[in-house]
Amino acid sequence: MDFFDKLSQKVSEGYNAAAEKTKEVAREAKLKMTISDCKNKIDEEYKKIGKSIYETFLTKREDDVAMGLIQEFKTIDELNETIKNSEAEISGIKDKTVKTETQVFEGEVIDTNNNANNGENNDNNN
Repeated sequence: MDFFDKLSQKVSEGYNAAAEKTKEVAREAKLKMTISDCKNKIDEEYKKIGKSIYETFLTKREDDVAMGLIQEFKTIDELNETIKNSEAEISGIKDKTVKTETQVFEGEVIDTNNNANNGENNDNNN
């Protein structure tokens, strides 16, 4: 009966670890989509700025150029801040993932390279 309890516990732990990893991957994907969306919006703002400068150039109203672009500049700054925050959060997710990928399993340490160490020196086993 003890064997099945341990097996059930290990399966449950594995399931929980897989569920957590799935959440992290989904969050990272969402953040990457946010970054991509922000970059596309920045490109749109750059196009607006260019068009505005050109139209102002055609009408020779140089004083109106700066005033007409202030909102676009603020929008770009806000989008760049969102990108910076999203990238920082992705970095945090990756750091957390690396730390949790090494698991202890009944005296054995199993890392992401599938190398096991149960207290014995593997060099002596050759």
